[in-house]
Amino acid sequence: YLLDPATTELTLRSSWGLPRKRPAEPARPLRGALADLEALLGHAVVLTDDELRDYWRVPEEGFGTCVCVPVSSPAIPLGTLWTFCRETRDFTDAETNILEVVAGRIASDLEREVMADEAIITREHTKQVIAAQQSQSEQLPTIAPEIEGWEVAARVSHAGSLGGTFYDWFALDDHRLAVVAGDALQAGVGGAILASALRATARTLAPRSTALQRLPETANDVLWTGSAGGQGAALFHVILRPGRAALSFALAGPLRAVSIRNDCTETLAEPTPPLGCDDEPDVTRIRRAMAAGELLVLYGTNRLGAETDPGETQRDEQL
Repeated sequence: YLLDPATTELTLRSSWGLPRKRPAEPARPLRGALADLEALLGHAVVLTDDELRDYWRVPEEGFGTCVCVPVSSPAIPLGTLWTFCRETRDFTDAETNILEVVAGRIASDLEREVMADEAIITREHTKQVIAAQQSQSEQLPTIAPEIEGWEVAARVSHAGSLGGTFYDWFALDDHRLAVVAGDALQAGVGGAILASALRATARTLAPRSTALQRLPETANDVLWTGSAGGQGAALFHVILRPGRAALSFALAGPLRAVSIRNDCTETLAEPTPPLGCDDEPDVTRIRRAMAAGELLVLYGTNRLGAETDPGETQRDEQL
């Protein structure tokens, strides 16, 4: 008999000498099965007294003697092994030990089977993660855009195989360039799925809209209406014009925009609440003249729901 995952029932999984229909019968409740419970505690139960059969809840009738021993790993009870004899007889300690050795062998075989199944599941999961990682990498643009007077470069690095950080750029009319960068504030597969949805929103909207705040607002609507509040994101949208020293950009979420020029830094925008956490996002819009050699850097430090500890060093995530 093997325990179900909820450890509430004992199901007959294998038998010898019993009618073939036995395994098709309903499972036995573990509650009240005193012999099985005693065995699962690590004690073999030998029953020779007919008057105690009902008390111990013996699963088969018509036998003079029965023995119940545990089937368990060193850490987890798996079930019980019952042996029946049609005649009333005594079982010696040696015979009981033999049954316990048999039960131990059954437990070893079960563990080996479970480990083999887990290995197969792990391999399939690894294949899926690798395929998702490759797909996520292939979605990112690889050729840097050429726009007079500007240099644009980007790189994504996730803490794990998958993550929620992404970037993209789009050629607009009049030789303008739109650049989008974002970060889903979830890690792993969930972050990658959310980043893909945000990137699809950006690709649909950014090439057609010159209103910078519209992209963060639309992304906020997608998150606000499509989740139960457990999804958040940060988003940056900038438009570059060739031959001009000024750029216009909008950002929302836990991002900080910093200008670096001649070893001096200036904070241009402070973090705001994550997109998706309110129906009205807090979007910062800035137009700024940039000098030759000046660097604009954006970075975020917090994950969704994380508390900032002033005494704790946090890893910045550059977008």
